[in-house]
Amino acid sequence: MSPWFVRRIGLMIALVTGLGLYFFYDGWIGYPKKNFNAALFAAFETGKSGDAGLPDPSAFHLADFSEAQSEALNQAIQSGRKGETWSRFAASRHLAAEEPKILTAKEIRDQFFYGALMGIIAAGLAIYLLRERKKTLSADESGIRFPAGNRLKFAEISQLDLRKWDRGIAFVKAGATRAKIDDYKYTGAGEIVNRLQAENPDLDIVAAEDTES
Repeated sequence: MSPWFVRRIGLMIALVTGLGLYFFYDGWIGYPKKNFNAALFAAFETGKSGDAGLPDPSAFHLADFSEAQSEALNQAIQSGRKGETWSRFAASRHLAAEEPKILTAKEIRDQFFYGALMGIIAAGLAIYLLRERKKTLSADESGIRFPAGNRLKFAEISQLDLRKWDRGIAFVKAGATRAKIDDYKYTGAGEIVNRLQAENPDLDIVAAEDTES
């Protein structure tokens, strides 16, 4: 198998895994943090109205407030009670000046769903790569052995289709059998194509220009 193909699938696995971890991060940390910011705004508004009670965490799809969060909420209440503006309080905590949006429970659950989906896709790609790495494309003195395990002798191959060779794909035909030679996936595919042409001078070669004329 060619290093290019392995790198390509490996990069896909890394990207999908990274995306999955990003979704899980949002579900576990990012979205609850955004909802806590919304709780801070609610506490700030509570202070402006003269009340002193902390917001209900369930209203923001949070299990409970930590000690540090409760302290921050009390600070928001005090700031609101003093008549400060939300934008000033938000700036002191490096938050946006706009009113924070409460993310729904479904939006939070969706992050875990998409994270799990990316994990399944990454696992599928890894299994595919491991399975494909066991396959080989090779040639000996008399013929070609294909990744599926079948073997065709040079002499029995009647046609070589090179219409997609600019993309690294060639097809050979022997009777009713048609097999693919993939230069991007398997190292040495180009040498096998050249050897086939040298070993079988009667080969019918179909090139791209043949279909254009």
